[in-house]
Amino acid sequence: MGPMPGPIEFHEVCLPDEEAAALEALRPHVERFKLHPLTVEDCTRRNQRCKLESFEEYLFLVWHVYTPRGEGHQELHVCLRTDGILVIAEGRPPEGSSWREYLLRGRGAEGNVKQLGTMLLDRLVDEAEDHLDVLQDDAAELEHAILSRTMNPEEVLRLKRLVKGFNRSMRSAQPICSQLLEMAEKLPQIGEFSLEERLRLRNVVDHMTRLLEATQLLEGQMGTLMDVHWGAMGARANEQMQRLTTIATVFLPVSFWSGLFGMNFETMPFKEAWFFWCGMGALVLTWVVVIFYMLRRGVFAKQRPGRHRRLLPKREISG
Repeated sequence: MGPMPGPIEFHEVCLPDEEAAALEALRPHVERFKLHPLTVEDCTRRNQRCKLESFEEYLFLVWHVYTPRGEGHQELHVCLRTDGILVIAEGRPPEGSSWREYLLRGRGAEGNVKQLGTMLLDRLVDEAEDHLDVLQDDAAELEHAILSRTMNPEEVLRLKRLVKGFNRSMRSAQPICSQLLEMAEKLPQIGEFSLEERLRLRNVVDHMTRLLEATQLLEGQMGTLMDVHWGAMGARANEQMQRLTTIATVFLPVSFWSGLFGMNFETMPFKEAWFFWCGMGALVLTWVVVIFYMLRRGVFAKQRPGRHRRLLPKREISG
């Protein structure tokens, strides 16, 4: 796989969902690229993990393409030969009019296939990082909103499923770059990578490592987000119960005295004026005592953030 004097042929095909129609659409490329039956089966049946396989005539790459705002992924199959690249996709690219424009960022297919393969991996990892940024922003918004409003748990579960699926895809894609370097050393038809190609591939590996670490942290964050949700729900329920209990306690003296004076006596209650004023005085006095007691206990006071003692000393910013 030495450097090619001219541009490498770039072919792409979008397969329909039905397996028979997909086989028919792929048939013209089977002979051209000498596709192995296992490759044809993977492309038509799909549902494959991210992987890199070596066949006699080509390298077979499977990748999950994530878009920033997409909730799912598109399975992408790429066959890399010394004289051509075949892209087999489920549908149209997320951006641009063709997969060549999307994967190569509008550049021509000049150089050798190793350079184009590295460029292709760099593009796919960049798209995965953009998708991870959106997931992290959504998780931050949920964390901010989960303490201020009642939230449907389906929002948390939906994001949790997206993060787990993304983490599963990136975990299977992590060894691809190291496998590519190993294949270059063992297979003579691939050829060794030049220093510039190794540097570019190492940059892709660094991005992939950071991507996987951030994905694992985000998955752990999503694992605790549901616990925070139910804890916030419990805190709001306790606050509402405290309000209801406060209201019931405030009106408890009124209920007690009205029930007492409403009982059947030998004579009509409040028949005498002094009895009426004594009853009203006892009612008001009891109510004032209850209110005073609740004020002393801080029932009506709201905890303010400024009343908490700082856990860490405030640092002075030097000019």
